[in-house]
Order: sequence, then C-alpha cells, then structure tokens
Amino acid sequence: MNAAEVIEQAKKAGVSVKLVDGKLRASRTVGAGAVPTDALQLLRDHRDVITAHLTAQVEDSRFGKVPDVEDEPPMRAAAPRMTDKQILLVADYVRRQRWPQERKGAECPFTWAIIRADAYAHRAKDKWEKKLFLAAAALDLVCWQRRAADAQVLRWLEEMDGAHGDLREKEKTNG
Repeated sequence: MNAAEVIEQAKKAGVSVKLVDGKLRASRTVGAGAVPTDALQLLRDHRDVITAHLTAQVEDSRFGKVPDVEDEPPMRAAAPRMTDKQILLVADYVRRQRWPQERKGAECPFTWAIIRADAYAHRAKDKWEKKLFLAAAALDLVCWQRRAADAQVLRWLEEMDGAHGDLREKEKTNG
C-alpha cells in the first residue's frame, strides 16, 4: 500500500493526518475521542512513507527557483558519489519543475543545471564520467532549493520514489 492509499484509508476511518514539526500527527475528523486503534496501527506501519509523501507536498519556497549569482552554491571539487538510480531521481526532480513561460535562460531550473553542467565539463574535463557533469549540477540545484546536504537530498528523493513508484508505473503505461 502506498502513502496516498494509507491516507485515504485513514480518511475513511474518520482520521486526518498531517505533519507537525516534521512528525506525523493523526486526529479524529468525525466525532470526538481517540483515533481508532486499527487506523493508528496502519499509520505507524507506514510512517516513513507517509512522512516522505507529506513532506513533498509542503511547498518549498525555493522550488522552481534558481540561485542568484551571490547565492550560488560553490562548485564541487570532486565528482558526486551517486548511483545510476540517484542520478535519474535528481535529474527527474529538476525536469519536473515547472516555470512560467516568460522566464527565459538561466532563470529556468533545467537551463540553470545545463549551464552549471557545462562549467563542470570545462573544469573537470577528463577527470569525471560525463554523466556526472549534469548529475552534479542538478544535485547542486536541488540541495540549494531544499537547503540540505547531498545525503539528505538523495535519501529524500529515494523515499519519494518509494512512496510514488506506483505513479511512475502508471505514467509509463498511460503514455
């Protein structure tokens, strides 16, 4: 069962779920009293996936934005250590960001990442695998947007992938 299904089950049981200071909280939506034991156990069993799901729904003030020149993260001295799956998750996260059509050039997250990747390509030349130029740039952007370190961002993206993996499969089958 994925996070959305668990939350829907909780709603059917008259329970609302939300994050408070990063912790999952459940409360009755219908009537008074304690949260039913079976609903509470269901939420406990899926706590991590639900937390990741709800965290993703909290709109980050930097989502879809790129750093100003003064606020730009420093260039990496070494290539990031990322699995192929992590590279895909970071690239997909940047690709999925939407921006107004009137924004052009480096103001668009994907374009910013391409420009940054080109800078890595000139700087690192033959020292890095080519796929890591864009991966490093995309990771720089997501770390800046989420105000988090590499490991935190990669763990968050993997949790989100686990929570939404079924959605990716639906996208593939629907076109």
